[in-house]
Amino acid sequence: MEPEVGTIFIAQPLDYEQNKLYKLHVLASDGKWEDYATVIVTIVNKNDEAPVFSVNEYYGSVTEELDGSPVFVLQ
Repeated sequence: MEPEVGTIFIAQPLDYEQNKLYKLHVLASDGKWEDYATVIVTIVNKNDEAPVFSVNEYYGSVTEELDGSPVFVLQ
């Protein structure tokens, strides 16, 4: 933590899959007085994994002349 303005820096990249939340206990002091605070940092997941279909092949039938209607939903 940078002491003059309180900017928090990280020493290594954070990974959502390893830890979703960090709780920091911070002490501020001017030599005479001091105060404590808790800083909670929530990690936002980055889409860093390739998409995966649940099966390799999908089959279905479609009625002809459907205008703009949904045909399939793949998951």
